Amino acid sequence: MTGPHIETLAIGDELLTGQVTDSNSSFVGAELFKEGFQLSRQNVVPDNSIVIESAIREISLRAKAAICFGGLGP
Repeated sequence: MTGPHIETLAIGDELLTGQVTDSNSSFVGAELFKEGFQLSRQNVVPDNSIVIESAIREISLRAKAAICFGGLGP
């Protein structure tokens, strides 16, 4: 499957400590696949504005679209 490079960016310390699983990226990947698209990368970063900004800048160099989420809590 080819198409535009699409990435997810999941934000949250809890994702990096193993307290919570990043089910959002899996869900988004499955929904995009149903529509004929495929994720090229899944990214996870901590709750740190500098790291988040850096990740968004890096993603913008690679991908045509990014889907970002975080702060949803339990």
